[in-house]
Amino acid sequence: MGGHVYPSNASKPKNTNHSGRHIGLTSDDQRRMVELYNGGQSCQKIADLFGCSRSKVSETLHKLGVKLRPVVRIPKEKHPRIVQFYNAGQTCKEIAGGFGCFESCIYRIQKKILNVSSTQFQPRYTEQDHQCMVSMYEKGKSLQEIAEEIGCVPATVIAS
Repeated sequence: MGGHVYPSNASKPKNTNHSGRHIGLTSDDQRRMVELYNGGQSCQKIADLFGCSRSKVSETLHKLGVKLRPVVRIPKEKHPRIVQFYNAGQTCKEIAGGFGCFESCIYRIQKKILNVSSTQFQPRYTEQDHQCMVSMYEKGKSLQEIAEEIGCVPATVIAS
């Protein structure tokens, strides 16, 4: 019934009971959700971090008075343009800005169109992005903290 199933080598999110069911959010959790959302993370990404549903995150943010961003769907007929922009040298971040969506949306579309696994797909960074990541790492921030701050996944930080 309900709940999440976790592989034996994965730890359950902190807000779950022994069976993996979500047990509620503390005020610190709610504050962190707002920070992450205002920092550019999607409701789905936050839900994954907290071990709850996307709707629980959006409901919590709404109750806290946070204005939710509209969901941006890029029509399929525009997907080939994304690859063209990327092949012309634009970063995924630049392309996402042009389409008004998250960088992760651009990655997902490119991986689908190019039919590559995430290990074969190498994101591009601006020199400024790279220097920012290096600086944060040298100051002792974890890969997760850096990823959250710049709005990407830890694997993106590792790849740089």
